[in-house]
Amino acid sequence: MANKYAPAGVKLLNQTMYELARDVGGMELDNPRRTELIKQLHQIGQLSISMRSERNELFGQLMDNLAREMSTLKPGDVRRAQIVHKTVRLRDLVNES
Repeated sequence: MANKYAPAGVKLLNQTMYELARDVGGMELDNPRRTELIKQLHQIGQLSISMRSERNELFGQLMDNLAREMSTLKPGDVRRAQIVHKTVRLRDLVNES
């Protein structure tokens, strides 16, 4: 099932990986194109891992910034609730993608 919150680039990568895997799965083992498609699938997989790592780093930075801002606010400040809501949304987005 596609993730409606995933960025377009992630969706494109996932779709491309799915199509390549489907093509490879339908090929005979001795098909000369099979090796090249497997290499492409591996490269796209590595790119996907790299993008996930960068996304996680960005997520960490955002969470740190929000935590720093939260620490400057007094209990009962409306902005604290907004920050909590934002951190929950960010966590959910990262977990879904």
